[in-house]
Formats: sequence, C-alpha cells, structure tokens
Amino acid sequence: MSIDISSFRQAFFEESAEQLDEFESSLLQLERDPSDRELLNCIFRCAHSIKGGSATFGFPEVASFTHSLETLLDEVRNSRVVIDSTLSRLLLESLDHMRILISVSKGEVESAPDSAGLIARLVDASKTSPKASPVPVIVEEQSVPGSEELYQLDFKPGQDSIRRGNDPLRMLEDLRGIAEVTRISCDKSGIPPMEEMDPEACYIAWSLTMITTANEAELVEPFEFIAGDSVVNLTVSDGFFRGANFATPSVPEDDAPVVASKRKPAQEAATTSAKDGGTIKVSSEKLDKLINLVGELIISQSMLNSVTEELDTTKLVGLTEAVSHMERSSRELQEQVMGLRLLQIKMAFGRFPRLVHDLASVCNKKIELRLSGEETELDKNLIEAIGDPLTHLVRNSIDHGLEPAEERLNAGKPGVGVLSLSAYHEGGSITIEVADDGRGLNVERILAKAIDRGLVSADDNLTDEQIYQLIFQPGFSTAEQVTDLSGRGVGMDIVNQAIAAIGGSVKVTSVPGKGCSTRIRLPLTMAILEGQSMAVADNVYIIPLTSIIECIRPRQEDVHDIAQTGEVVRVREEFLPVLRMHRAFGVEPKISEPWDGSMVLVECEGRKIAILVDELLGQSQVVIKSLETNYQKVEGIAGATILGDGRVALIIDVPGLVRGFEGQKKKAA
Repeated sequence: MSIDISSFRQAFFEESAEQLDEFESSLLQLERDPSDRELLNCIFRCAHSIKGGSATFGFPEVASFTHSLETLLDEVRNSRVVIDSTLSRLLLESLDHMRILISVSKGEVESAPDSAGLIARLVDASKTSPKASPVPVIVEEQSVPGSEELYQLDFKPGQDSIRRGNDPLRMLEDLRGIAEVTRISCDKSGIPPMEEMDPEACYIAWSLTMITTANEAELVEPFEFIAGDSVVNLTVSDGFFRGANFATPSVPEDDAPVVASKRKPAQEAATTSAKDGGTIKVSSEKLDKLINLVGELIISQSMLNSVTEELDTTKLVGLTEAVSHMERSSRELQEQVMGLRLLQIKMAFGRFPRLVHDLASVCNKKIELRLSGEETELDKNLIEAIGDPLTHLVRNSIDHGLEPAEERLNAGKPGVGVLSLSAYHEGGSITIEVADDGRGLNVERILAKAIDRGLVSADDNLTDEQIYQLIFQPGFSTAEQVTDLSGRGVGMDIVNQAIAAIGGSVKVTSVPGKGCSTRIRLPLTMAILEGQSMAVADNVYIIPLTSIIECIRPRQEDVHDIAQTGEVVRVREEFLPVLRMHRAFGVEPKISEPWDGSMVLVECEGRKIAILVDELLGQSQVVIKSLETNYQKVEGIAGATILGDGRVALIIDVPGLVRGFEGQKKKAA
C-alpha cells in the first residue's frame, strides 16, 4: 500500500525552520557563554532532528551535510573541540547552508552551492583531537539502588539505518548521557558471511541495562528517527513493558513509515496536553475568513442596536435585553477570535540576534543586544509588516548611532555599545522601541542638509522633534559616504511609509552623545479598530484613536488666518495649522465658521494638525473593509466600514491626508 507523505513533509519543513531558528539563537548565546552545556545539547538536538527527518523523508543532501555538522558538534559536546569566534562563524555558515539545502528540497530554490568544501571544513575542524570510543562497554554488572530505576533496552537497528543517515553508535552514546549503563551486550548473530556483507548495512543488535531517574520518553528520544525494520523495546526490571515499542514493519523504500519528531508515551502526551491546553495549526486563509465573519457579525449587531434605539423599549423590554446579551456575546466572540491571530512579537525579534552579531563583525564594533517585551502579542499581519522597518532601524543604529569601541572609551562610555529592542502596551496600542546609547542625532547637520535640499528654509523655526522627522524624507541622508549598510537615504523613508501603511506612527527622540530612540506606535490589529466618528455634511468619517491627541471646540478668538501660513488655531499657546475636512474631500459643510464646529487634533510625522469637522458623533469599534480590493486606492483614505444604519463611512488615513494638505499648501505658496 502506498503512503502519501506529502503532508508530513510539509510538517518536517515547518519544524525544521523552527529548529534552525532555535539552533541559531542557542549558538549565539553559546558564543557568549561556552560553558552552558544545555545550550550545546539544544543545538545538538536540533541538528539531530533535522538529520533524522531529512533522511526519513528522502532528502539525502540535507542528511549528509547535517551528519558532518553533527560530527563536529559531538566533538564540542565531548570537550574535544572548544567553541571560539572562528568555530562559531563556521557553524553559522553551516546553518545558513542548511537553510539553503532545505529551500532546495522545498522547491523554493533551484540549486544550492556545493556542500563539499564546507563539509571538508567541518571535518577538518572536528579532527583537532583524536576521537574516543563512542560507547564504553561495561561487562561487570553493578548493584542497583532500586528496581524502579532499572531498565532493560533492546535495540535492533534496521539494515538501512546507516544508509538513511542514522548512526546506531551515536544513538547509544546519546543514551549514555541520559542514563548510567551498567551492562551492554552485542548480538552479532545477524552478521552474514563476508562475501554476502553489505558495507553500508547494519547487522548488529544491542541489549543494555541502565540505572536512571529519567522517564521512558526521555530514554527513547535518541531513537526517534529510526525507520524501516528497526526495533526499540524498553522494559522495567520486573519485566512489565512500560516504554515505547518503535517496531515498524518492513516496507518498500518509497513507503518508509513516518516517524514524528517528538515521540511521547500516550500517558505523558495526555498530561502535557492537559497542562498547556493543546495547540493545533490553522491555515491563515481559514483564520482570515473566520475574522471576516466576525466582522460581519459586529456590523449586524450595530444595525440591530440602531433599530432598537428607535423602538419603544417600555413595550419591548425582552427584545432590548436579548440585544444587550447578544452584544456582550458578540464582543466576547470578537476578542477570542481576534486572539487567534495574535502572535508574540518575539516572532519579529527573533531575526535580530544573528543580524546584530554579523553586522557588529562587519563594522568592527562591540554591541550588546537587549530584548524585552518579547511576549507582547500583536496581529500576525502586523508582525509580518514590521520586519523590514525594524531591520532598517537596527542597521542604522549599528552603522550611524553606535560608535567603535575606541571612540566610546574616549568619550567615557563602556566599550560595548547597547542596542535595545522593546515592545509594550500603551493605551489601546502597541509601542515598539529601537534605542541605542550611541552618538545621537546631530540636529545642526540634519537641518543644514534639509535646507540644502530645499526641504525647509533657513527662516523656519523648527523644534528638535520636527527636525528629527526630516530624516524620514525620501532620499534624505547625512552620511558622508555610501556603505553596504546605509547612506543612500532609502531606509528611513521605507520605515515611514511601511508603518503609515499599517495605521501606525513613528517618533524619534535623541540626546546628543547619549543615544537615539525610535518609537513605533501600532494598532493591536488591522482587522478591527477603535475610531472616532465625525460628520462632515451628510458624510461620516472615522479617525483611528491611535492618531488622535484630543478633540476641542475652538473659540472664535483662537482662530486666525495668517499670511503665507494659512488658517491656524491656538491651543494652549501653541499655534496649529487647520485642515478643513470638507475641502479635502470636496463636500459642502453644514457649518460656516470654524468655531461652530469641532476640531480633532492629530499628530503626524512630528507635527500636530487640527482637523475641522461639522460634528463629533462618538467612539466605536469598526470593521475595516479595503477600498483597494473592491474599488481603488484613494489618497487620504485607509478603508471603509458599514455603520449600524447601513451607511458607509470612510476611515481616514491620517498621514496620507496630512501629506495631501501639505502638498496643497506648497502649491498655493
């Protein structure tokens, strides 16, 4: 019978990606603390799992290369090779090569660089000292403290085990690290005559007696990737079978049995599942459809609320109570479903330890990366969207912000620079901060460059915050020379556009000689947002609460029209430009004077703007519907939503609206 293992191969690819990430993270930590044996064991387990899985699912190039890497790791684990910067670079290079090989296996990349040269370097690195015998044979039985700690393990590898990349001796050596082997015997009866012997086949079986406090799952873990006709039987001293029998029937090569990467006895698996609640994998497409349905439910709930508000509730008390209960249930359902798409932000932070390690080496700088708030949860789509902006910010901090060790020491700083990535909740949004303790931004230099490019004039009276925001202008750079890392004035522009596209904002603060901090403020999700509704003529517009500072009713004496500046409003001794919403969208307002309406104060790109509207309607949750999907991109509009009365309201893209407003002012000038 043919077995379809395509779905299991996909699971192998997903698990391999996770294991490679764990390999990389542990290796970077191990370079700082070579004495941490648990990190080394974690690295070895990751390599061993990938090797076994690739051999099982028919990816011999991955298995062969990983076997060479595992040999070197075994030398390190047995203290015959020492981890240093040179070996760490070789291991990281090998890690990258494994990623390429797996991408080739997935069909994402056509071909990979030849592995022979890198394998030769791995073999050469592993020969720095002679090998010891992998499994010591103890022939004299020792006394045991108690029968409950005495196990009998019978191991008969399948003849194809070695050919599949599974080394029986290495498995036994792994077992020695878990339990104290008191007796081991070797069954050679399966060895055929010399003329019939296959040099790549395994004909030997082993029987071991062990003393250990480990559980059965830990004892059989070294054998997790055996396949073919291999057999592992684990029993306790009283003869009662308690372990895992991994005996698998002999099958043709193409129908090799599938072995899970992490095997557990049924009892332990049930206990673990009960403890962590269990997890399942759900496709993003199914999850998005579910969230869309919840959005439709919220719209229906809003419509129902609108209808019941117009009814005589004294006669329809039961209906009102039912609607209220439905509203509570809808909100709870919404929160639970939205939670399904939330991921910990460490998914985005995970790439940076390696990136900082490599760039520090390129720039010849000493840098310590500090991560905090990695458990903060954020919408999956937002996590995917912020990867590139964060990468640009980190690269800029390393290249422009943090000084070389000698310069830092001369300035009275520690020789090692600190780069921090943190995430935390702030109000109803998430703030991600990238900070360094480097030079800080040079205000005079930025301003001079901006004046030279015509972005501002020498007569403009700009605050430091407004000057900092100039670095986000397209093509803006103060670098004296272009490097591989920066200097073309593209990175910060990408950051600004990418964050604005997902409804966020960016703010930069700096102290000369002390460092620079960039704060990215994001909504919790891109599917549903908290917004302030407002009316202009007969239309309803919604501004995300994350963009709003406050709402005011202006006084007549506070509104002024200044030549060459335009209309402004004074708010606590600060003069803010006024953007009339009806002019931006070409509609006739219901109010004739600004003091008859309301103003929404927003902050965008370091500047505060007062948006004039006819009336404020209230705050509510709205479901975002894309205009680009159903119509086309409209400048200043982020999307649309359906109100309780069935009308369509437009959701304002504040950065886009402000850019259009500034552009019109420049044309008028």
